[in-house]
Amino acid sequence: MSSTQKTDYLSLNQWVTTDIPTRTDFNYDNEMIDTAINNHCSDDNIHVAQADREKWDSPYFIGFYYGDGSAIRTVDTSCPFVPSFGFVFAGGMPPSVTDFNVKNKKNYFGFLSKRTSTAGISLSGTELRIPINGNPVNSSEYMNFNVAGITYCFVLFR
Repeated sequence: MSSTQKTDYLSLNQWVTTDIPTRTDFNYDNEMIDTAINNHCSDDNIHVAQADREKWDSPYFIGFYYGDGSAIRTVDTSCPFVPSFGFVFAGGMPPSVTDFNVKNKKNYFGFLSKRTSTAGISLSGTELRIPINGNPVNSSEYMNFNVAGITYCFVLFR
């Protein structure tokens, strides 16, 4: 015999003293609870998937490389994800230095993305492509992303 009263939300049995519970009553209640919990836990609109949680837990990656003065260079960032945006800067240097005596500008800061970047530096998967050191972007502007002895920092974002 089913209970005289039911709960408001799931209609589970609420027995009164005169009710005689049966196994089917308990099975019905267990099935209702199991279905409700399954529906709740399976709802991706209210629960976060593990992949999303990982993105939120580590939205950026910071790394360093040391300038070696080579003509062209590819830096493996060891980034655990394929970044979509980032920037590179030289430690201890201003973003750019202008020498008015020889009329040139040396840049030590640059942005990079999958589609476009600051002249002379690019992003390919998780690798940084460093420009040929010493060649000007235009007649008097130089991108200095691999000067020997300088430590460079990069910050990459998902």
